[in-house]
Order: sequence, then structure tokens, then C-alpha cells
Amino acid sequence: MLSNRMRPLAVRIVVLVAIWLDALLYGLVVPFLPERALAHGATAFGLGALFATYALGVVVATYPVGLLTDRIGPRRTLLGGLVMLLTATLLFGFAEDISAHVPFIPTLWLLFAARGAQGMAAAATWTAGLAILARQSARTSHAALFAQAGTAMGVGTLLGPPLGGLLYSAGGFRAPFLFAAGLACLDGCGRLLVLPGDATDSSDSAQAKTSTTRALFRRRVFLLALLAIAAGDLILTALEPTLPPLFTYSFGLTPLLIGFLFGGLVAGFTVAQTVAASLARRVPRTLILTAGLAVSAVALVGFARAVTLQDTIVSLLALAFGTSFVLIAGLDLLTASGEEGYAPADVPYGAIYAAYNLFSALGGLAGPLAAGSFTALLGLRYTFLMMGVPMLVLANLTVLLALFSDRRA
Repeated sequence: MLSNRMRPLAVRIVVLVAIWLDALLYGLVVPFLPERALAHGATAFGLGALFATYALGVVVATYPVGLLTDRIGPRRTLLGGLVMLLTATLLFGFAEDISAHVPFIPTLWLLFAARGAQGMAAAATWTAGLAILARQSARTSHAALFAQAGTAMGVGTLLGPPLGGLLYSAGGFRAPFLFAAGLACLDGCGRLLVLPGDATDSSDSAQAKTSTTRALFRRRVFLLALLAIAAGDLILTALEPTLPPLFTYSFGLTPLLIGFLFGGLVAGFTVAQTVAASLARRVPRTLILTAGLAVSAVALVGFARAVTLQDTIVSLLALAFGTSFVLIAGLDLLTASGEEGYAPADVPYGAIYAAYNLFSALGGLAGPLAAGSFTALLGLRYTFLMMGVPMLVLANLTVLLALFSDRRA
């Protein structure tokens, strides 16, 4: 049995491992799933849709997951998300076998279903997991925990693709998913044994929490934080389809070097999150958010105007720092705004982080689509110049909010 002194640390580790596992499994399929999907009849558009199905799953599941987190508690919701994750992982691994025994269900359909289920599991992980982390910390010190969650995600994102490629090369298509299923089972043991039990809400309390979503969206600070988070995720995901062709055709880099550059950007993003969390203890969140938005806008202009590889990398590193400030400060500001006016036991964290997941996923959906569409119409330079505009608008709105607010945000 864990002592009362050790339990908070153990709970935090279990939640961070859950977030790490979600990010790991997200990237595990990147090296080999495109080839496999094409072999089963996917078109180029269908391949893009297959990867976008993850974000669609997040969007579809976010609202009900938020309700469940507030009604039945984050522990049960997180356990339900684990069941969904394990189901998605096994469906990936055995999709071809299922299709062979049930011929009227094509393998490609099962791959779509598995990717969507992965996204639904992620909605549970991030909504309920962040709710547990927020309840663990004082109201003034959430940013450090959010930075730890970002670090867990960053490490998982870095490890996922190379691990997936290694396992696929060594054991074939099923091997990465069997390995992932084993990790999910181990993670499940931690969730069952360590996470605190959920208090059961009365029907009146649950109904009251359900009705808070509309009230949250009427708060200007809450809405501004959501828009900033969506903008940050939009910019980051817009880089995914545009950077590899740029590095390949403009600078002649190999896929290996491109992979290292992406890894460096993820590492810079992770370090910057820690810096942003440290600043949040001493500096108003709106100031950090404004700085992040402004740096992101300037970095986008620098990236659009860059001619050499060195200038491009410097601009991208600045963009990684700027967006990390936006996402950490935005999430911390969102949480503080959502907590305002509630007793600690009554804060609707499910509704707060469901809104966070929804806007983050919408930004993640819009980023690649916007980058692909506008690059084809305007070219890469004008596309990223144009993307800097909403960042500057949001920065000005944040300044106005700070000037006319009576409280420290």
C-alpha cells in the first residue's frame, strides 16, 4: 500500500505515463501504416483521411467524455479510455485477420475504425488525465504540471516513429501493436491500483455541472484561451505536410536528416514548455500568452522570408518556443478561468478540458488542411505570412483583456 505522502507522486506518474503512452501510440504507426493502407486500396486522399480520423475521433468523443468526467469521475473515465485504447490497438494488429474471416468488412475500413478509436481514447486520456492533475495542485501552480504533461507527450512523440519502425522491421505488421497492447495492460494495472476513487455526484450536482458548459463559453478569458490554443495547434500541425517537401526540394535533405530536425523541434518545444511553466509562477499568464503569440507571429514571418537552411531552422525554433508559450499559458489561463467561482470540489474539470480537447483537435484538423490548400493557391511564403495574422490579432486581444481586467490573470 502507498503511503499518503507517496500517493500524489504515484498518481501523477500514472497520469503522465497515460499521456506518454497516448503520444507513443499516435506516432507508432507513422513509419509503416501509409504503405499498408495503400496496399489495401487507399488513395492519396484516403491516406490523409486515415490520419485525420484520429482528430475526428477526438472531436466526436470530447463532449461525452467531458460529461462522464464530471458525472462518474476522472478515474472511471480514464479506465474507460484505456479499454478503448486497447481495443483500437488490437483492431489495428488483427485487422487483416478479421477481414480474412469476415470478407464483407474490408481491412481499410477496420484501419479507419482503429484510428478513430485511438482518437476517442485520447479524448478520455487528456480530459480525465488533466482533471486529475489539476485537482492535485494548488490553483496557482497548474502550469508546472501542464508542462510535465507536455514533456510526457513530447517524449512519446519522439519515441513513437522510430520504435514503430524498429518493431515493424523485426516482427512485421502485428508486432508494434502487440507490444503496444502489452504496454497498455501494464498501464492499466497502474490506473487500477494507484488512481484515487471517484466520488459519486448526486443527480442535482451532475445536472448542475452539465449546464456549466454554456456558462464557461460566456467568459471572455475562457474563450480567448481556447482560441489561442486552437491557433497554436493549427500552426504546429500546418508544419507537418509542408516542412518535409521544403527540406527535400529546397535544401536537399534526406528523410533521416528531416527526422532529426523534427526531433530537434520537438525537443525545443518541450524545453520551452518548462520555461513557460517557470515564468507562470511569477508573471501574469496574459503576458506570457501575449509574448508567445507575438513571437509566433514574428517567427512565421521569418520562416516565410527565410532563404537559407540556417535561417529556416532559427525561425522554426523561435516558432517552437512561441507556440509552447501559447499552449502552456493558454491552458493555465483556461483552467484558472474555469475554476473561478467554484469551490475546489465542484470545479467542472470535465467541461473545462473537454473544451480544451475540442479546440485543440479542431486546430489540429484545420492546420494540415489549411496548409495544403493555401500553399497550392498562394505558395508557402504567403501561406505562412497569412497565418501570422490571427496570432497578432489574438496578441492584441490578450493585451486589451489584461488592460481592462481588474484581476491578475
